[in-house]
Amino acid sequence: MRHLVLIVATVIASTQAVLTDKQIQQLQKHTKVCRAETGVSLELIAKARNGDFADDLKLKEHFLCVGKRFGLATESGQIDLHVLRNRVRKATASEEETDNIVSKCVVKKDTPRETFFELSKCIHVNLPDFAPGD
Repeated sequence: MRHLVLIVATVIASTQAVLTDKQIQQLQKHTKVCRAETGVSLELIAKARNGDFADDLKLKEHFLCVGKRFGLATESGQIDLHVLRNRVRKATASEEETDNIVSKCVVKKDTPRETFFELSKCIHVNLPDFAPGD
């Protein structure tokens, strides 16, 4: 089990090479807590980090949980646009690019879980250098 956690941590670090050590540590910490809460498999998390987002309830719950822990979603599951916009801006070249990504990726779905999952997929595609933490 320990080896699998290290593999996932390595995948996170390698696929998100622009993350700082602090951001990687935050992501690992939040992933561990949310994984324990949701019961999602490490395999699904690793695949999602590489762009293969399974239509899995536990994975969707995991992404919402991580989003809440990073302050990107409120406790009720709503996207905190101010926080999201500030974090996206750190990874974009301009305000216009930030506005385009936020308007493209923030689309309300039937549930907060679905909304945040779709947001995560969209950000992954449109802003691969995105860091969810500070």
